[in-house]
Amino acid sequence: MATGDDDDRDIAGAIHVYVEEVARQGSLFDFGIGLIEAAVRPDRADRSNKDVELVAGITVSLSAAAFASKMLWPIPGLDRDPWRAERGRALRERLKVADDSPLKSRSVRDSLEHFDERIDQFAREPYNAFGAFHWMVMSSAHGLGESNAMPILRYIDPTTLVVRLPGRTPVDVGGTSVAVDLRVVGEEFLRIRGVAGAHHR
Repeated sequence: MATGDDDDRDIAGAIHVYVEEVARQGSLFDFGIGLIEAAVRPDRADRSNKDVELVAGITVSLSAAAFASKMLWPIPGLDRDPWRAERGRALRERLKVADDSPLKSRSVRDSLEHFDERIDQFAREPYNAFGAFHWMVMSSAHGLGESNAMPILRYIDPTTLVVRLPGRTPVDVGGTSVAVDLRVVGEEFLRIRGVAGAHHR
């Protein structure tokens, strides 16, 4: 949605704030990946904090991707502020972010923001009385399917760094899980940070 000339100038003057913030989220994402890779290393000698590092790394990486996604594709909000929508468009244009960017996925954002509801859906099923609530480290080729009905709440593949989270479960169907390839997201962040850096040279 187009805005007036004054708003256009305001956006042009303010866009650097968002460019720097998206780049900062990229740095946080990389930090999280470093924690994950250290936690899943098969030759790791000290295993004492492995689980804590794994959960911290996944949380930081997914949160950084979700925050960047919100800035690139802002939610209209209750006030339907046209400045916000135009600012998002200008930011995507500045950082050359395409509509098929892996950061655009709303499913991961929703899974994080409504994770308490996802746990409710998982925990209330009688067959999940002995389900795995913690983060599992396992191959994506497990053969169990990707339905929310599987007795595993969430997992990460240590080789591919594909993360599986529970998806939204409609009343009439079982629903399917949400998967995100952290390596692909990392490549997008790397590209974006390169573009952002070019604007500051």
